[in-house]
Parts: sequence; structure tokens; C-alpha cells
Amino acid sequence: GTLKALSVPVIAAVEGKAFGFGFGMTAQVDYAVAAENAVFSLPEMSHGLPPLIVFTYLFRFVPYKRAFELAVTSRQILAKEAQDAGIVTEVAPAGTALKRALEVAGQMAAFDPNSMGLLRRFGREQAEVHSRHMSEHAVSLMSVMLAERNAAH
Repeated sequence: GTLKALSVPVIAAVEGKAFGFGFGMTAQVDYAVAAENAVFSLPEMSHGLPPLIVFTYLFRFVPYKRAFELAVTSRQILAKEAQDAGIVTEVAPAGTALKRALEVAGQMAAFDPNSMGLLRRFGREQAEVHSRHMSEHAVSLMSVMLAERNAAH
């Protein structure tokens, strides 16, 4: 992906709801600040779809049993639990997530850009944050499932 190609850290600020794609983006950025009242959920299973794309990278941040539970229950969690699970880096008072994310960005921007780029690239490689093979596999599995479901109707 696109996140992998960037040479600068990606910082997310979350206020309100981060469901499905928003949950996934928050998990895979380099630094995520969430308002204390932000809510996270993987609601896909409640709509009959497994969140396979999110699962291709979620286990780099969240233990398997926690991620599986969040997927099968579609349960909503607050920022503190998301932080404890490894999805969020930092929790800020409601209404201040963007302000705090911009402060963090300013601190990171003060570092030597080559050093920051190398730190990010090396860190993401070591954590195996992204697997193109698994992402393509997830898309293929979802395509087959949806095609079979379509053919049955």
C-alpha cells in the first residue's frame, strides 16, 4: 500500500466513530491520537461480511484473540480500550485529538527527515505491518465469497 510508500509518519486524529475502514486506518497508521469519547468497532460480521482486509494487518498491533473477539461481536469500544489493545497510541480529552495530533506532527517534523524516514521504514518492515501477498489474498477470498453469495440469489 500507499501508507508503506510514504517517507513521513502518518498520524491520525480520531473524534467520534471509527468503524470498519476508520478502525483499520487508525490501527495501521504510525501514531494515532483518539479523543477519550471516540468509539471503535469492526461491524462487518453483523452485516454478514468478514473483515478480512483489516485482518491482513490488524494482528501486527492487536493480539489474535482480542481482534477475533472484536470482529465476531462487532462490539464498540472506547478510546482507552482501543489504546490498551494497541489500536490507538494516545488518548486525549474530547475535542482535542486534532490539536494533539498536530503537536505530535510538529515534534516529528523537527527531526532530520532522512532519519525519520529511515526510522519509519525500518520500524514498519520489522513489525511486518503490511503484507501485499496477504492483502491480495484477502481481496480474492472476499471476491469469491461475494460472487458465490450473488449467484445464490
